[in-house]
Amino acid sequence: MKILILSSPYSIKILNLLLLITVCISCSEENNVDILEADDTEQIDNDNLIVSGKPENNDFVVTASYESLFTVDAKTGKETLVYTFSDLTDIEILADYDDGNLFVTTDDNAVNAINLANKNLLWSTPMLNYDTSSYGITPPACVDGICYASGTYGIVVALDQNTGELLWYYSTDPNGDLDDGLNENRTPVVHDDRVFVMSEESFLGYFPTYLHILDKETGQLLQKIEFPENIEVINEPLIVNDILYISAKNLYAIDLQSLEVIWIFEAEKLGDIDILNNRLVVQGEPIRDTVYSSLFCLDSQTGELQWEIKTGFDALWSPLIVENVVYGLYDQGSSLSFYDLRPYAVSLSNGEQLWFRDDISVDNSPVYANGQLFYHGHAINYTDETENNSGLMALNANNGNIDWLNPVFRFGNSMAPLVVAQNGVFGPSFYRGGN
Repeated sequence: MKILILSSPYSIKILNLLLLITVCISCSEENNVDILEADDTEQIDNDNLIVSGKPENNDFVVTASYESLFTVDAKTGKETLVYTFSDLTDIEILADYDDGNLFVTTDDNAVNAINLANKNLLWSTPMLNYDTSSYGITPPACVDGICYASGTYGIVVALDQNTGELLWYYSTDPNGDLDDGLNENRTPVVHDDRVFVMSEESFLGYFPTYLHILDKETGQLLQKIEFPENIEVINEPLIVNDILYISAKNLYAIDLQSLEVIWIFEAEKLGDIDILNNRLVVQGEPIRDTVYSSLFCLDSQTGELQWEIKTGFDALWSPLIVENVVYGLYDQGSSLSFYDLRPYAVSLSNGEQLWFRDDISVDNSPVYANGQLFYHGHAINYTDETENNSGLMALNANNGNIDWLNPVFRFGNSMAPLVVAQNGVFGPSFYRGGN
């Protein structure tokens, strides 16, 4: 069993609780794991509705190609150029949107605000300093008029959403240093009056993983929790019903008020999680299996495993829950295609397969909005012209059929789609923005 090392007033309490946990919840035996089966048909003959969204409520999709930011009509797939940054200033990270403005981080270590109506750059603020490296940059999370993000050297910033003014900054370096690259952060998570940030060593560093709890108004450190040396955090924390979920090598459920560990789910490595109605889904590598991955469904209150499905090789992607459906990706592990990931849908209740497209391969985690799924990828049999079969696409979330595909985006895309709709803003399960 793994023990957290806590440099806080709660250290003894958490340590005692962990000592009471005699057996951590582990993965199921392989012979109890379901296997997804491919459907190779070009279009799936299935009119059954598994989710209840109305695609006409989707307005546009935000995406990028190299230095250029675009919106794409969610109904037709037609693109509109919004703004182009200077040469070699790529847009690599998920955007945020609020009140007619887009907020994006670029690989010069800056946060930028762009007005969609006039396509003007409203402001560009470096995260302390402009930098030519994108290492450690996170998406902006804009909440209550403030944009929170993290950049190189482990710097967390809070910026005025209207002006870009720097309100405060915080360094996750153990010594508060600002002039090295020894720390990398996850996206700041805002909850009530606190900001939660996970940090870990960079490829240059040697520091342990920490959870930093900051005052939302001032950025002052309120609490710092140290994790064991072998814990690598590659995901965004999630807070649901006053429980803080931290997914890393293991999955930790922590009471947000007392910081007591409620339960631990053990694995070799885990990705981002999603939670709905006390069901938690996460993709990860089962214990002692470093080649293949599984989609796990857990009880979010107890950590008890409900069901498990094999999802191919061990790349970790972010599943997404919609009503009683889980959308995920199966990794084929093929070297014959640029994209290896096949989209599928299973029942949240029992893991039963609803559809699985083996002839569509994608390269971003599922993004759902009002009955549609949005991906960058390759539809192998979409047309007879190969060059028109890759790009940004919208799928019918009920059966996986293609609604449209825009081949303009077949090259140079690394930003996950963000969907702006009449009823909200939608991103992948690790999206932490939105007002």
